[in-house]
Amino acid sequence: MVVIIPHPTEELKLIKFQKELIKLLNCEGKVYYAHQPVWFELPEEFSADSKTDLKNIGKHINQITVFSPEYHKDDVVIPIMINEVKVFFTLLHRYKKNDSKGSELNSLPSLPPCPVSRLKIFRIAISEQISENSKALKDFVWIKL
Repeated sequence: MVVIIPHPTEELKLIKFQKELIKLLNCEGKVYYAHQPVWFELPEEFSADSKTDLKNIGKHINQITVFSPEYHKDDVVIPIMINEVKVFFTLLHRYKKNDSKGSELNSLPSLPPCPVSRLKIFRIAISEQISENSKALKDFVWIKL
C-alpha cells in the first residue's frame, strides 16, 4: 500500500487538531479517539514496489489539497484531493461500546476548519502490515511541490 506522510510540521498540526476535536466531541457519552498513524492511504491505482516507483508517483502529483473535516458514519474524516483523486483520511474514530443511541449527526457540534490546507513537502512511502495492529514503512521518498 502506498501512503502519503505529511511533513513533521503539518503532522504535528494534525495531531494537535485531533486533540482539539477530541476535547470538543467527547461529551454526553460519546467517546472519540485519534486514528494513528497520520498517513493518507492512496487508492489501489497508486501502487509501488520500489523507490523508483515512488519517485514516478511523486512526479505525477501536482497538488495535494486538504479540506475541512466532516462526519462520515461514526468517524470524523478529512477529504483530501490529490490532483483529481479524492481520498479520505480518518482523523477520529468513535468508540461504540455500550452506545445504544447510535450516531445522531444532528446533535453533534459543527467541526472547525482543518489547520492544514495544502501539503507542499511530504513523503510517499510503501507501507506494509506487520500484524493486525501495526504497520511499518518499507521505503519512502521525499517530495517537494
